Amino acid sequence: MSAWLRGEDKVREKGGPSWSSLATALDKEGKHHIATNIRDKYYPNGVSTPPTGGTSTGREVVAIGDYTAQYSDELTFSEGEILQILEEVDDNWYHGVCQDKVGIFPKTYVREP
Repeated sequence: MSAWLRGEDKVREKGGPSWSSLATALDKEGKHHIATNIRDKYYPNGVSTPPTGGTSTGREVVAIGDYTAQYSDELTFSEGEILQILEEVDDNWYHGVCQDKVGIFPKTYVREP
Protein backbone atom coordinates (compact mmCIF):
# COMPACT_ATOMS: atom_id res chain seq x y z
CA MET A 1 0.00 0.00 0.00
CA SER A 2 2.75 2.47 0.88
CA ALA A 3 4.45 1.81 -2.49
CA TRP A 4 1.22 2.79 -4.24
CA LEU A 5 0.92 5.97 -2.18
CA ARG A 6 4.51 6.91 -3.02
CA GLY A 7 3.83 6.27 -6.73
CA GLU A 8 6.29 3.38 -6.90
CA ASP A 9 3.91 0.88 -8.46
CA LYS A 10 4.59 0.11 -12.13
CA VAL A 11 1.16 1.25 -13.41
CA ARG A 12 1.49 4.77 -12.03
CA GLU A 13 5.11 5.06 -13.21
CA LYS A 14 4.06 4.88 -16.83
CA GLY A 15 1.21 7.34 -16.37
CA GLY A 16 -1.68 4.94 -16.80
CA PRO A 17 -4.76 4.43 -14.69
CA SER A 18 -3.88 3.39 -11.16
CA TRP A 19 -7.13 1.99 -9.74
CA SER A 20 -6.12 -1.59 -10.46
CA SER A 21 -2.81 -1.20 -8.67
CA LEU A 22 -4.53 0.47 -5.72
CA ALA A 23 -6.95 -2.47 -5.46
CA THR A 24 -4.01 -4.90 -5.57
CA ALA A 25 -2.22 -2.96 -2.81
CA LEU A 26 -5.37 -2.99 -0.67
CA ASP A 27 -5.73 -6.76 -1.16
CA LYS A 28 -2.18 -7.23 0.11
CA GLU A 29 -3.10 -5.21 3.21
CA GLY A 30 -6.14 -7.46 3.82
CA LYS A 31 -8.66 -4.73 2.92
CA HIS A 32 -10.52 -6.92 0.42
CA HIS A 33 -13.88 -5.15 0.78
CA ILE A 34 -12.38 -1.80 -0.29
CA ALA A 35 -10.46 -3.44 -3.15
CA THR A 36 -13.67 -5.11 -4.32
CA ASN A 37 -15.54 -1.80 -4.26
CA ILE A 38 -12.83 -0.17 -6.40
CA ARG A 39 -12.87 -3.02 -8.91
CA ASP A 40 -16.67 -2.98 -9.09
CA LYS A 41 -16.71 0.76 -9.75
CA TYR A 42 -13.79 1.12 -12.16
CA TYR A 43 -13.55 -2.35 -13.71
CA PRO A 44 -17.09 -3.65 -14.24
CA ASN A 45 -16.98 -6.92 -16.18
CA GLY A 46 -13.22 -7.02 -15.64
CA VAL A 47 -12.33 -4.06 -17.90
CA SER A 48 -11.66 -0.44 -17.12
CA THR A 49 -14.20 2.23 -17.91
CA PRO A 50 -13.46 5.09 -20.30
CA PRO A 51 -12.26 8.39 -18.87
CA THR A 52 -14.81 11.03 -17.89
CA GLY A 53 -17.20 11.47 -20.77
CA GLY A 54 -16.17 8.15 -22.27
CA THR A 55 -16.18 9.50 -25.80
CA SER A 56 -13.81 8.50 -28.53
CA THR A 57 -11.60 11.11 -30.18
CA GLY A 58 -12.86 9.70 -33.47
CA ARG A 59 -9.34 8.54 -34.26
CA GLU A 60 -8.62 4.96 -35.10
CA VAL A 61 -5.29 3.21 -35.43
CA VAL A 62 -4.26 -0.19 -36.76
CA ALA A 63 -2.11 -2.63 -34.79
CA ILE A 64 1.16 -3.27 -36.63
CA GLY A 65 2.08 -6.15 -34.33
CA ASP A 66 0.72 -8.35 -31.57
CA TYR A 67 0.81 -6.82 -28.10
CA THR A 68 0.21 -8.75 -24.87
CA ALA A 69 -0.79 -6.68 -21.85
CA GLN A 70 1.78 -6.70 -19.06
CA TYR A 71 -0.50 -5.02 -16.50
CA SER A 72 -4.23 -5.21 -15.88
CA ASP A 73 -4.86 -1.70 -17.23
CA GLU A 74 -3.34 -2.50 -20.65
CA LEU A 75 -4.99 -3.85 -23.80
CA THR A 76 -4.01 -7.07 -25.54
CA PHE A 77 -4.44 -7.04 -29.32
CA SER A 78 -3.30 -8.72 -32.52
CA GLU A 79 -1.73 -7.36 -35.68
CA GLY A 80 -4.35 -5.85 -37.97
CA GLU A 81 -6.91 -5.07 -35.27
CA ILE A 82 -8.46 -1.59 -35.21
CA LEU A 83 -8.22 0.38 -31.95
CA GLN A 84 -10.18 3.53 -31.11
CA ILE A 85 -8.25 6.23 -29.29
CA LEU A 86 -10.02 7.78 -26.29
CA GLU A 87 -7.11 9.99 -25.26
CA GLU A 88 -3.36 10.41 -25.46
CA VAL A 89 -1.86 9.47 -22.09
CA ASP A 90 1.65 10.77 -22.84
CA ASP A 91 4.29 10.63 -25.58
CA ASN A 92 4.40 6.82 -25.45
CA TRP A 93 0.88 5.61 -24.58
CA TYR A 94 -2.72 5.89 -25.78
CA HIS A 95 -5.88 5.10 -23.79
CA GLY A 96 -8.35 3.39 -26.06
CA VAL A 97 -10.76 0.61 -26.97
CA CYS A 98 -10.25 -2.70 -28.74
CA GLN A 99 -12.94 -5.38 -28.99
CA ASP A 100 -15.10 -3.72 -26.29
CA LYS A 101 -12.22 -3.60 -23.81
CA VAL A 102 -10.71 -0.36 -22.57
CA GLY A 103 -7.10 0.19 -21.55
CA ILE A 104 -3.79 1.75 -22.38
CA PHE A 105 -1.45 0.61 -25.14
CA PRO A 106 1.95 1.66 -26.51
CA LYS A 107 1.98 3.97 -29.52
CA THR A 108 4.82 2.01 -31.10
CA TYR A 109 2.49 -0.94 -31.81
CA VAL A 110 0.00 1.04 -33.90
CA ARG A 111 -0.14 3.29 -36.96
CA GLU A 112 -2.69 5.55 -38.61
CA PRO A 113 -4.80 3.60 -41.15
